[in-house]
Amino acid sequence: MFLDDCLSSLHGQWKSLNQVIVIIDDDEASLKKAHEFILNKGSGFTKYTLVETTKHSGVYSSINVGLSFNRCDLVSFCGADDMWDPSRSAHMIRSASSWKSICNSYHCKIDSEG
Repeated sequence: MFLDDCLSSLHGQWKSLNQVIVIIDDDEASLKKAHEFILNKGSGFTKYTLVETTKHSGVYSSINVGLSFNRCDLVSFCGADDMWDPSRSAHMIRSASSWKSICNSYHCKIDSEG
């Protein structure tokens, strides 16, 4: 459930993302869901890269794997149980004053009732 919502929130950004790297850490069901999502919605401006790790090695290892596939100047992370506000990518792009900038937009917790 969370992965579909997460990918949909990335797909629905007001400012299109150049690249979305989806790292699936040793989870066949999630790999299948991500693959189906990319096949159904992955066309257009955003380039999707689906990567599977073969052993469960944790979030920091997954981040490093994702960075090795990165081809963009601005990078942000989104966990499988996170959703981005539709304006987050536009906010990050405005916040970055140059390709050497690092920015992190705020996070808001939203409970099951929205």
